[in-house]
Amino acid sequence: MKYHLFFFLYFMNFALWSQGELNKSRNISEIENSKSPSSNSMHYNSINNTATPSEVEFDNTNQLEDSLQINQESSRAKRNQEKKELKDQASATQAAQIKSTHATFNSVQKKAKNQSTQRSPNEDQQIQLDQLSRQLMSIDSTSFEAKLSFYEAGNYDTKRASFLKEAEKVLPKHPDVLKYNVANSLIEQDTMKSIAYLNNLVSQEILTPEIQSYGEDMLQSACGNTTLVTHGFIDTYGATFKQLNAGSSCEGHNLTIVSLDFLQSKEYRQVLHQKGYELPLSEKIDIAYLKDFCEKNEGKNIALSMTIPRPYLEPLVPKLFPIGIVFEYRSKAESSFEEVEICWNQKLNKKNIRGYNSPTSNSLSSNYLPSMILLMNYYRDTGQAKKEKEMELEIQFVKQKAGLSQKKKGN
Repeated sequence: MKYHLFFFLYFMNFALWSQGELNKSRNISEIENSKSPSSNSMHYNSINNTATPSEVEFDNTNQLEDSLQINQESSRAKRNQEKKELKDQASATQAAQIKSTHATFNSVQKKAKNQSTQRSPNEDQQIQLDQLSRQLMSIDSTSFEAKLSFYEAGNYDTKRASFLKEAEKVLPKHPDVLKYNVANSLIEQDTMKSIAYLNNLVSQEILTPEIQSYGEDMLQSACGNTTLVTHGFIDTYGATFKQLNAGSSCEGHNLTIVSLDFLQSKEYRQVLHQKGYELPLSEKIDIAYLKDFCEKNEGKNIALSMTIPRPYLEPLVPKLFPIGIVFEYRSKAESSFEEVEICWNQKLNKKNIRGYNSPTSNSLSSNYLPSMILLMNYYRDTGQAKKEKEMELEIQFVKQKAGLSQKKKGN
């Protein structure tokens, strides 16, 4: 019995020891398995199908990298947006500077062009125009305003024509671009380009039918003279358009149109000199210049546009005789009423009196009055009462159309 009890106790101790060893061995094996991947390289535990620690660490790294990439892209987008906003703000500031400076330039230039005693800018105006044009170039030398203003400040200087061409590339149909291209082409004696740009002014409705009709009447009035002196856009461009486009029966006559405006250009003065004109030494185109020009070129049969401001004409009055819508400059005070009557009744279209009803035609109609008053007095002196009455009524109509009757009543 003792033997059996001993054997049983011995067996139980061995069994417990073996179980302990087995459990110990199993625990060690599990620990080792938790530290290294299984032989079949599985990333998930076969029991609970969960990610192993190495896979969790890998996923966390990817998430961190993705987060960093997102943050970098967000920062980059933010910086790009800030750069864009700064660029837009700088562009807006630059545009505002150009607009303000160009407005000032235009204001000074308008005052210079609207002077009643000279076509050239005065000294202070020229300084301002030069400074403002340079300022525009410094703000943005590629802008339309900078290119055009730099050409304008040169007063028809053909050496600056490249700047006009650059402005034309930006806005080819701009009224000022077209006008200056006509002037530049005329100064350079490029007839084909002059016609092309004049036709563009017509298509843009800048050179209106009223101006064209007035230009035709100017040519008819000056027919028989060799020189027609003009002042501004309407008379210069209107007469030139009709002359170059063969719009006058006087087209075959050798009539040179001399623009007081273009005379600011040294190159233009050289062209006239080559044509045999004697020019004053002064480069300032004003009242004294016109008087000197007429006196030096009495043999050129000069006619002067009635759109020339009165202060220019007053020193010349003793030698001026109205025919149509020009004043002939005559060295001797001669009167030819028959010539005036023929011009009035047979040559002029007079569309700006009866044909058109617009602010332009209303204003231009007043330039027909000197000849009309001369004829009315002629009819009175020669006892032609019917013609006198007809002309008197027509004069009253023109005065009313031009707004002269109202001004007289207001005085």
